Amino acid sequence: VFKKIHLFQPKSWIEQMLILDKLPSPADIEDGKIGLIILDSLSKHFRGIEFAGRQSLSIKQPLIRECIGRLERIADAYNCALILTTQIYESPTANPFLPDWTGQRAVGGASLEHQPDYVVFLRKAQGNVRIARLMDASWQPQRERPFMITEKGIEDLPETKKAEKIIKKTEKFERQFYEMKKEKES
Repeated sequence: VFKKIHLFQPKSWIEQMLILDKLPSPADIEDGKIGLIILDSLSKHFRGIEFAGRQSLSIKQPLIRECIGRLERIADAYNCALILTTQIYESPTANPFLPDWTGQRAVGGASLEHQPDYVVFLRKAQGNVRIARLMDASWQPQRERPFMITEKGIEDLPETKKAEKIIKKTEKFERQFYEMKKEKES
């Protein structure tokens, strides 16, 4: 399995961009296929001292968009999946009268919130339970899905009182979202 994994560990944003040119071609790979590209974390190296402050956004944002665009073209060429990760932050302009999740933003700006086909926020719930929140997808409504990480991998929640409580919270989120959306439309 490890022979099929190519790991790159850039130390700067420049190395991260240069790695895109170093990805193996189909001819260099045993079966000629790449099944998955993961970049964890896209924004990590764009948070360095050379990008400090809002004045650097006009330099940083185009670089992030270029990185995403190049990765998308590479994934299209290989016909493979692409997963990008980043951190989230609480927006200082968030409205205190709205639920907390409305102020959460992807580190990396609007490019990371809109350029990918799906934007999913993951958060820890109780114990080994996690919640995936679909934040943006052109053809899907916003929603949540709780799941568990176990020795077997990713599993649905078992039918217990605790799981029922978590599922009710996710349903409450969906209702709140649709109510807010209706209010905006009217």
